[in-house]
Amino acid sequence: MNRREDNLLNGLTGEEVIYKYFPLKYLTPLLQNKLLRVDHTSKWEDVYENFFLKNEFVYGNLSGKADSLLGCVYGQSWTLQDESDAMWRIYSNKYRESCAVRIKTTVKKLFDVIYPAEDNQLSHQHTTFLGRVKYLTDDELVRWQHQPISASDMYSLMIESFFLKRKPFEHEQEVRIIRTIPNDFCNVGVESLEFEIVPSDLIDEFVIEPRLTNEQSDEVKGKLMDLGVPADKIRQSDLYKFKPMKIIVR
Repeated sequence: MNRREDNLLNGLTGEEVIYKYFPLKYLTPLLQNKLLRVDHTSKWEDVYENFFLKNEFVYGNLSGKADSLLGCVYGQSWTLQDESDAMWRIYSNKYRESCAVRIKTTVKKLFDVIYPAEDNQLSHQHTTFLGRVKYLTDDELVRWQHQPISASDMYSLMIESFFLKRKPFEHEQEVRIIRTIPNDFCNVGVESLEFEIVPSDLIDEFVIEPRLTNEQSDEVKGKLMDLGVPADKIRQSDLYKFKPMKIIVR
């Protein structure tokens, strides 16, 4: 029988610190409603996402695609990277239009949200995964897809495929949630799954984007505090703060 911890994939132990960047306008409802929203993987922009299900499968004289299953898979991306200029720029359009906030937690805390320790049901064993993404070259991806497979391997390979990405994305150091739902419930207009959270238990730190002025950062901090975040959990990133040093010339 599988252990619950077996659904932590690709070397995750539970002790890893992970991060997620949010535009403030999307973080606000998370804190207000105390719900973590996990969207359809079909919404992910990289055309190689869902690559396994987009392929043609041949079984004897039969062939076809499994893309009808795309509506059955939900996912969410986190990162092991604690500070990233690229991430700040992706998730922010500069303040007033939007502002980025990075939250911090651990793999164990996130896993406990999507797969509660007291809920060791068989359904979770086969549907709920949290794993580190592996990055492959194009040739490695082709070889992976050309491996001989049996019909009984299809589901496990589909899950594995959601934790494979191309090398150019390696800087993301991604960790992701993957959750599947039964085929009978696919494509019924449910765009996201929601998990109840206690924000103070899940989130250890809130970091405001570094490009804001002190006044703007204080305004964002005030908004977070109004949403129940303790002041000592909030700080602004100092990524762009330059501290001159004395250079001795002889």
